[in-house]
Amino acid sequence: MATLVSAPAVASAAPADEALDPPVLSPAARPATQVVAAEALARVAETQRRLAAVEAALTRFDQGVRAGDLEAARTALTSVEQLCAEPQPDPAGAGAAGGWTGVVAASADRLQREHLRRRAELCAGLPRLAERLAEAELRQRMDRVAAALPALKTGSRDAESVRQLKTLLTKAADARLSPTNPAYGPSTTAAVRGFQADRALPVTGRVDRLTWRELLVANGGLPAPAVFGGRAPSERAATAVRAALSQLGLPYEWGAVKPGESFDCSGLTSWAYRQAGVALPRHSADQAVGQPVDRADLRPGDLIVWQGHVAMYVDRGRMVEAGDPVRLTPLRTTNAGMPFLGFFRPTA
Repeated sequence: MATLVSAPAVASAAPADEALDPPVLSPAARPATQVVAAEALARVAETQRRLAAVEAALTRFDQGVRAGDLEAARTALTSVEQLCAEPQPDPAGAGAAGGWTGVVAASADRLQREHLRRRAELCAGLPRLAERLAEAELRQRMDRVAAALPALKTGSRDAESVRQLKTLLTKAADARLSPTNPAYGPSTTAAVRGFQADRALPVTGRVDRLTWRELLVANGGLPAPAVFGGRAPSERAATAVRAALSQLGLPYEWGAVKPGESFDCSGLTSWAYRQAGVALPRHSADQAVGQPVDRADLRPGDLIVWQGHVAMYVDRGRMVEAGDPVRLTPLRTTNAGMPFLGFFRPTA
């Protein structure tokens, strides 16, 4: 009887036509042309991101200025300055790459150059943004000054305010008016109407808060008189008066001594005298120091002191004080029911 013997098991080979998964290439193993394209796309994405950041900051700046939120506008301007100072990736060019990778790299290169050009254009406008913010800050401050100024029209007899109006019109609109003439007549009315028309304001010939504000802005602020009437008792007192007048128009802020920004009443007088080398106490009632003087003997630099307020005499029955805003007002001895302590001359 024949015996069947099993043949040895033979490992079967894979069919020749069965496909294998291709190996995954590392970045280093990719063809050079693919690397060029990938790098170009990455560069254009980065420049696009940075351009978008500049545009977003500029939008925030514009919104802040338009809304009168100047703190937000200042923050946005700082962001723009920082973004514009960042180094930008330079286009590397498509090189000699051919085929679709060359097309991709060349297109990315062109787009990146356009982003860089647009960013440079926006950043070149930084000086104008700073000017715009400064003008907005000035306009906001002058609006508060204008609120304290009287409305004027033909026939108004407020000699001091008319003089100030004519001075502002002469500088802002090249009007030929005489500040020494206190009359608000036809020539003044015509000059006001011309200024209002130039500034796209309602043309009325009357001076309201809006017209005052734009006149002040056009003049860069409320002009402090270069000289003041009367003779100061000392050069130090004269220096203090000039210093106080240089801060006209600033808003009131309790406890503030911030030249160019804000003051409270005693902060203004103590700061002004400090510019002349004279130290005064910080609180208003404590500034009743030096030589007491009579009202008839007041001279520039003398202090008018209440229990809770203080002002500085300037000239012609006027004093400068940090109300809201810092302004020139007629001399008085009453102030919201506060006890009046008198007139004092800090310097001899």
